[in-house]
Amino acid sequence: MEAAEELSFHVGLAEQGKIHHLAGKDTLALGYFREALKRAVNEGAAEIFFRYYMHLSLEVLEKQGHAEEVVEYCDRAISHYGEQDTLDQYAAKDLIDTWQRKGICLMKIENNTEALKAFNEANKKAAEYGIKAPLAKAFLPWVSRSYTIRPEQLERQLKDQKYFSIRPDTIDKNRAIRLEGLERSLASAG
Repeated sequence: MEAAEELSFHVGLAEQGKIHHLAGKDTLALGYFREALKRAVNEGAAEIFFRYYMHLSLEVLEKQGHAEEVVEYCDRAISHYGEQDTLDQYAAKDLIDTWQRKGICLMKIENNTEALKAFNEANKKAAEYGIKAPLAKAFLPWVSRSYTIRPEQLERQLKDQKYFSIRPDTIDKNRAIRLEGLERSLASAG
């Protein structure tokens, strides 16, 4: 298979995963993201695809209420980046986004003390790399004052900030690729 075709294939799998997530079929969505990630890694695709598919998976887990698990992943990713001598702009943006995601998830589990640390670190890295950290900027005043934030208020703010990347306007349905075998195996496992 040509590289461009393979690119289209794993990207198409991720698009189908996004469609499933918006339809409320999160087991299928996660299965498609995992398959897209596996194929991208096997083909030696650029690391940005790996990060993107991981973030799509984390988004689904976060929306399912698994904030603690997402925080654990964020800690591992942050540790990984800490082991790197230098970061390119894409990796730096991913690191900043990971700190912001960690802060948001910590807010969701009402740990404002740790959320404050995460947002401060996101802002510090953003300044270091010249990259914006809009979520850290928006939520830092809330957590620094120990405001109680109702879940629906937080979700509304996240929606306004376009925090979630799986939205109808981000799906390319023409690129989506369904795998009947994958869907059958996920259905039988679920």
